[in-house]
Amino acid sequence: MKKLGILIILVGLMVLLRPQTASNQAPSGCSELLINGDMEANNGWTFHSPDASAAYSTDQFLSPQRSALLGIVDGPATYGVSSMRQDVAVPPGSHMFLQWHMWPRSVPFDAEDLQYVWILQPPYLTHLRTLWDGVRNDQAWLTCSYDLSDLTDQEITLDFSVRNSDRGGVTAMYVDDVSLLICDSPQPVIEGCLLSTPTPTPTATASPTPTLTPSPTASLTPTPSLTPSPTFTLTPTATPTVTLTPTPTITPALRCSQLIRNPDFTAGANGYDGWAQNLILSTDYRDATGEQHHAAWFGGATWSDQYLYQDVLLPPADQLSLNLLWATDAATDTVLAADEALTITLRGTDDNVLALLAVMDNNSPRQQWQTLQADLGAYAAMSTRLHFQSRTSEHAVAWYVTAVHIEACGFKSLYLPLIQSTSPKGK
Repeated sequence: MKKLGILIILVGLMVLLRPQTASNQAPSGCSELLINGDMEANNGWTFHSPDASAAYSTDQFLSPQRSALLGIVDGPATYGVSSMRQDVAVPPGSHMFLQWHMWPRSVPFDAEDLQYVWILQPPYLTHLRTLWDGVRNDQAWLTCSYDLSDLTDQEITLDFSVRNSDRGGVTAMYVDDVSLLICDSPQPVIEGCLLSTPTPTPTATASPTPTLTPSPTASLTPTPSLTPSPTFTLTPTATPTVTLTPTPTITPALRCSQLIRNPDFTAGANGYDGWAQNLILSTDYRDATGEQHHAAWFGGATWSDQYLYQDVLLPPADQLSLNLLWATDAATDTVLAADEALTITLRGTDDNVLALLAVMDNNSPRQQWQTLQADLGAYAAMSTRLHFQSRTSEHAVAWYVTAVHIEACGFKSLYLPLIQSTSPKGK
């Protein structure tokens, strides 16, 4: 018995100490290539940073309790690159897909910092491909997916990094639930990163259960002795019919995502973080009714030509719509020239115009905030550019735009499924 107990203990130790394998369970027809993609164990990833600013963290996470933190959240801005990497020997296969989730932060926004995801090629870590780079301050989870089918049958290194400059703000990025799948068949995927905000599902209000009124019970009078009792014909007491109020059928609310970064022009040194533009600054504008908003400012001078745009990947969706506020600041009796207008178009990323959405010219309302709505459903699953262009000539007319939202609702997610760990969690 003593030997049997020792044997059981040794077997248990072997199980606990065996090397960890990939903690993600792949969908049918796919194999997971990464180790510790959910960041719950302490293996698989190699961290590189000059000041320990790359490590596992419990500050922000998707599942179950940890993520990886790269960059600086608290403390002074110091120059350095924080990275985490994993080497992968990719077997031959037809299709390979990468998905990750990130929570970017840059406070205050620093355009000289950088968050990026690269594919490197060992052994010298030669730069092979940039999957994503930028500097964002969403402070919310984004889902990113990419097709890497052309990189099968070779060795690659996944590199997630944050670079901080030694001036301005501090920038960081949390990373969680990273999955690299090699699959027998194609998987639907739209390349890019999306910020998703589920719409709360309404709570059903239960219908009250009707209260039944008891049927009255008849009281019988005793029959006197020797006197024949009359025969009574009893009339049945009617049983009330209970009408049940049907339980309301709940139509699930559409899941929606807002796709525009910095829609109110409040982020960045001049308010234009996330936008390409040649505007001077953003500003507050109060219209003739007293309504005031912070907005992008076009024109305001004679002989001006200005632009503002943001590239947006429109996902497949039941509803895709553009909503914004705009105002024209010119006297009501001012007659604008034919070339003086603010024009809003939807373009491809090659700058070819797909649709003319609106023109704010001499015929538009003056000095009062207006709402613009446009249906973008015809451009689902396309890479687009929301583009604003203003021109003035002899008049110093100004235009203001704010609350720019592109809403995608009820979209069928084309991302790879969220992979959850099924193995014991190591700490």
